[in-house]
Amino acid sequence: MKRSGDIRWGELRLGLLIFVALAVFLWASIQGGTNLFKKQYTLYSEFPNVQGVVAGAPVWFQGVEVGTVKSLDFIASGDSSKVRITFSVNDRVWPLVREDSKVKIQALNLFGEKFMEVTSGSRSAAPVKPGAMLGSERPTDVTELMARGEHIVDDLAVTTKDLKELTGRMRRGEGTLGKLATSDELHDNLVETITQVRTLTANLDKSQVEMTRSLTAVASSLDSMATIVHSGDGSLGRMARDPALYDNLASLTGRMDSTMGRVERGEGSLGRLTKDDAMAVNLEKSLDQLNKLLADLQANPKKYFKFSVF
Repeated sequence: MKRSGDIRWGELRLGLLIFVALAVFLWASIQGGTNLFKKQYTLYSEFPNVQGVVAGAPVWFQGVEVGTVKSLDFIASGDSSKVRITFSVNDRVWPLVREDSKVKIQALNLFGEKFMEVTSGSRSAAPVKPGAMLGSERPTDVTELMARGEHIVDDLAVTTKDLKELTGRMRRGEGTLGKLATSDELHDNLVETITQVRTLTANLDKSQVEMTRSLTAVASSLDSMATIVHSGDGSLGRMARDPALYDNLASLTGRMDSTMGRVERGEGSLGRLTKDDAMAVNLEKSLDQLNKLLADLQANPKKYFKFSVF
């Protein structure tokens, strides 16, 4: 009888051990697989919308799971409220978290399950302290993306409709594109136009070559002329090298200026002719009479000249 009692107590202890182990396993599963033997550090972050993050959601750091979300609480913020997330990270990643590290909410899979990601921050920032409040980045609003997607779908539908109408008009031969697609005459005219443009381009290229040759010849002539002038040959060369010719031209120019000045002042016959209207009228009358006399002389030469042999 004593042996039977010892067996029942042993079975009871084994059952209690299994129960405790199951309870610990369930608690660890609820907490997202947190290691009970690693030291955990608590941090906070606030979001206007957590996009479905729940307690027990994993916390990642550079793609590695390093902690879990502990709780979510509503915090008053002005006229509205925010959600404060309490989460923990293990001691392995703790030295890498900085005061300027950010917390982002990401989608874990296509079923909408979310996780939190902590960025490493900058090396120049100080290490974060336990219980610190980390900054957050606004998560992507799936509803907003869906709304934008609906607008894009509507725009695509309108564009598709327009394309259908355009292709239909082209098939019916309407418009320029339709005529181009269905009319051989328009195609032939277009080919002819392209051919003429090519011919014109070839002629322009040829004209450009000829113009280049002409400019080269002119440049050569100018070089030859410059050489002649520099050598002193010809009038330009003598003018460039002989100062006496320049002096003579300057003296002649001076005398012409003096003569023109006298004419403008009315001095001399030319000056009086340009200034005195009566003299100009008399001269005009004399020339008119002379012209009449010459005309009469040509018409009646015997009137003025008489010849006699004996």
